[in-house]
Amino acid sequence: MVIIAQDSGPVIDDGNTADAAYRQRLVIRHLPSMMDSSKTVYKIILD
Repeated sequence: MVIIAQDSGPVIDDGNTADAAYRQRLVIRHLPSMMDSSKTVYKIILD
C-alpha cells in the first residue's frame, strides 16, 4: 500500500473505513510522516 501511495498519491481517502472482521472495521487516516513531515502516511486504526 505504501508503494502505491508513493507512486499514485492517496488511493484511500482520509477517514474511509473498511471491514476487518466480525464487528470490526479499519479507519484510514492521513498524517504527516514522523520521519519526513513533508510526506503523508496512512495510519490504520482498528475500530
